[in-house]
Amino acid sequence: ELRQKDVFEFRTFTALSLSVTRGGQTWTIARQGTPVEGKPAEWKLTAGGDKVLDASRVNDLLTNFSGLRAETFIDAPAAGEETTVTATFGDAAAPKSETVTFRVIPAKDKTGTPSVQAIRKGDKGAMTLGALDFDKALAVFKELTGAK
Repeated sequence: ELRQKDVFEFRTFTALSLSVTRGGQTWTIARQGTPVEGKPAEWKLTAGGDKVLDASRVNDLLTNFSGLRAETFIDAPAAGEETTVTATFGDAAAPKSETVTFRVIPAKDKTGTPSVQAIRKGDKGAMTLGALDFDKALAVFKELTGAK
């Protein structure tokens, strides 16, 4: 009951960068400069490519990842396909960083849905998440970066 249920501490408006590692490749999306009143910050793919990204889609990505919440907690995470996300956020002069490894565990039968576990760096055990919420965040990431 007293455990932190938010997977990430960062929020969309505090994010400075987001790095995602899947299948041995890393992509980093970083904010360029600071937002000016009436104009959102510019976001750029700085690792895994080199292009300016649609700020509203990056906002969707950050909102999806920062909104992930635990449904339950388990003591021992299972093996599965891993995606590691590192968020850098806060004051640019003294940023904070947090790393979460997501594991997708295949369904036990063909009709079931896979489950997703989130393991925060330094935490014992794992959180279980809604697979649809994680899939939604991952879909926006793939769209922005061209990742498979």
